Amino acid sequence: MKKNRLFLLLGICLMLSTACTKSTSSDDEEDGNWVTRSTLDGVARSFAVAFTIGDYGYIGTGLDGNNKLLSDFWRYDPSTNSWTQVASMSSGRHSAVAFAISGKGYVGTGTDGNGNYYNDFYEFDPSANTWTRKADFAGAARSRAVGFAIGSKGYITCGWDGTYYKDMYAYNPTTNSWASDISLGGDKRVGAMCFVYNEEAYVVGGTNSSGQAATDFWKFSPSTDSWTELNKITTATDDDFDDDYTDIVRTNGVAFVIGDRGFLTTGQSVDNGSYVNKTWCYNFATDRWTRRTPYESTRASRRGAVAFAVDGRAFVGTGINTGQPFDNFDEFLPSETYEAND
Repeated sequence: MKKNRLFLLLGICLMLSTACTKSTSSDDEEDGNWVTRSTLDGVARSFAVAFTIGDYGYIGTGLDGNNKLLSDFWRYDPSTNSWTQVASMSSGRHSAVAFAISGKGYVGTGTDGNGNYYNDFYEFDPSANTWTRKADFAGAARSRAVGFAIGSKGYITCGWDGTYYKDMYAYNPTTNSWASDISLGGDKRVGAMCFVYNEEAYVVGGTNSSGQAATDFWKFSPSTDSWTELNKITTATDDDFDDDYTDIVRTNGVAFVIGDRGFLTTGQSVDNGSYVNKTWCYNFATDRWTRRTPYESTRASRRGAVAFAVDGRAFVGTGINTGQPFDNFDEFLPSETYEAND
């Protein structure tokens, strides 16, 4: 009888061990699938900008493989998986910011890569296929800032021009004017990532003014005009939930929202410069991150990519790895199981 009990207990332990191992593997390698989509019709590039208007994603500007500034713009139609060229901006740049408000796209700031930084600001009207210069950004000219739109206003914060920033300004397209707003509560930073959910913006990651990885995570609520600090993206507590959070830390990655979850992928390590393909999923309700299938493009990990979401579908593409810019795009399907080579 004792022998039978021993086998029974061993069997239970084995089943529990197998279940735990499967769950962990699922978090790392199986939850979510990356699927190859149409390659950008324009030249390969890095540090471009992207925004969404209606049923289309838009991408433009950036830097090509010969360090040439780009000003061209392209529209992506997910229903046909195809690209169409639209009007170009009047001047090229890279590391700018972009967002969309009320059916129009906005692009501003950036650099030429030769020590010149921009504070000019432009509006794209898709119905007229035209760009119009608007009021210059009210803050200091800068690159690799964070831009986002909430409701009827656009916002720009953080960035760098030799000096690090965390000030924030709000743009009102009705009055074509900028107003100083409350500064980010955490570190000054460059190369941070941002997503917007339920009329609030989330700013995460980047490189702080000490040249170290920014591990603080902040939420901006325009209704109260306030920033709230969330759980850090590092092992900061004695609890188990953040034991692996150091894998979230990065700069020059991309972020997007699908449904009620935020996602973070691609980028570069601040500590050693290595490229990152880890994908993490953020639960807005619980302030917790979980692993998802790493960005699996066959064309390598990257920094300076772009991401946009259209009708609940998210697309990631372009970027650069050790001098090689990319023109490929991939769609992330969070509810599907990982499959190789698709």
